Amino acid sequence: MLSPLVLCENDLVKIWENQIAVIDSALPCARAEELLKLAQIRFSKGAFRDSHVGRETKPQTEIRSDSIHWIDDSDNAPGLLELRQEWQALRDLFNQTYYLGLSHWEWHFAHYGPGQAYDFHVDQPHIETKLQGERKISFVLYLNPDWKSEHGGRLLFKNEMGVIQAIEPVWNRLILFRSDTVSHSVETSFHARWSLTGWFRRT
Repeated sequence: MLSPLVLCENDLVKIWENQIAVIDSALPCARAEELLKLAQIRFSKGAFRDSHVGRETKPQTEIRSDSIHWIDDSDNAPGLLELRQEWQALRDLFNQTYYLGLSHWEWHFAHYGPGQAYDFHVDQPHIETKLQGERKISFVLYLNPDWKSEHGGRLLFKNEMGVIQAIEPVWNRLILFRSDTVSHSVETSFHARWSLTGWFRRT
């Protein structure tokens, strides 16, 4: 079970000072399998919608081309109830350690099909802070069994010097990073790519 104990002090330092932390085997495999199955079932039932950027309602395929399914607060499907409790504990840990004032989170399943990608961006553009509250910590939990490097779809981070760090979206890997400072993108995928993605926010 994911808990604050999974994040050691060094992980917190990485997130806040180095801006990125990578945690492998974040969940028991059975729990991760539940989440993947849930995402795939809802995808097959047409619950996913083309993504869009910012406050726009029309899909913007030149910037991103994935599809997403938002998870409602009342959604207690298998795998989500326990994960929601653990995410609350994780939020509390960030608040206790860095006094971030995180009040809630939002999350969705994301699916990239062959040929789909997401250009470089920052999750919390400063211009939107007053409009929609503030995203502080972004997270991505990858749900891709048997992922191979030739499948593409790496998560790319770019620092202020333009140096790229590439991370494979392998099974049960959790990425945590600063929403307001970290520029990132998703390379073109050549295979179905699944994740649970979201942000811890303060109102």
